[in-house]
Amino acid sequence: LGTYSLPARVVLDSPATAARVAGRAEHWQRINTLLDGLCASLGDGCRTPLTSKLAAWAAWDCATATRFVSVVQWLRTHDASDYYVRELPIFGVDSKWVEAHRAVLTAVVGELGFREKPVLVELRSLDSSLAFCGVRHWSCPLSELTDLPARRVLFVENHQTFLALPDMPDTIAIFSSGLQAQMLTKQLPWLASKEVLYWGDLDSYGFYILDTVREHLPHAQSVLMDLDTARDHDALAVEEPNPSRFIPVRLTSGEADALDYLRSHSSTGCLRIEQERIVFDYAVERLRGV
Repeated sequence: LGTYSLPARVVLDSPATAARVAGRAEHWQRINTLLDGLCASLGDGCRTPLTSKLAAWAAWDCATATRFVSVVQWLRTHDASDYYVRELPIFGVDSKWVEAHRAVLTAVVGELGFREKPVLVELRSLDSSLAFCGVRHWSCPLSELTDLPARRVLFVENHQTFLALPDMPDTIAIFSSGLQAQMLTKQLPWLASKEVLYWGDLDSYGFYILDTVREHLPHAQSVLMDLDTARDHDALAVEEPNPSRFIPVRLTSGEADALDYLRSHSSTGCLRIEQERIVFDYAVERLRGV
């Protein structure tokens, strides 16, 4: 058949040519038109950061692009730290919109320093004589919680248990799920002058949280986190899904015995007896005994 010269390479001489060969010419044209429009409104300095986030805005419609321009222009002329994100005076823009487009906004204007929602602490007075403006159940910003009128403070991990607590003299209960107790004891130094009680789940993380609470409040006393309570309720125990392997540092010998009991009677690492599984009459009797 003879000898033939075959091409060794194909040269695509421009991105537009590459897009056309790939069957993406329309897409290429659309994203370039959108990028040019954004740069015309916001300045050519945003071209590089926008290009770096192409996947985040390539599918935007005109309405979304218009909102984006409005938000960027507003952020450039206002101190965002004075506003909550829901205060933005831009039609169709709220916290969900900002979160959905945060990556592109941050690329163009830097970190978004909106005013943060305050951390709220939920409290219950267990003593009717210690009502707060006639209210015994309230929430307040952590920054405004400068003291409490009770001599005793009880931290409770489970919300239903917190709501069901019985009356106790000179006591205010604080709801503190998970590691919130650790955060609160760190940020409320006046707790050092209170009698502090902590009641959490009988599992590895419950004892870990108790251990960390004592880092700031070494005098904190646990309730219903002892060997007798564990033994009396072990029929209600389940296996803890991902137990902590922490080594206790600040647990009392009684608390350490309870943790050892839960670990030694488990087939996967540690048993869990959730706070709400403790028979409530049993819990009330022990709390009032304290």
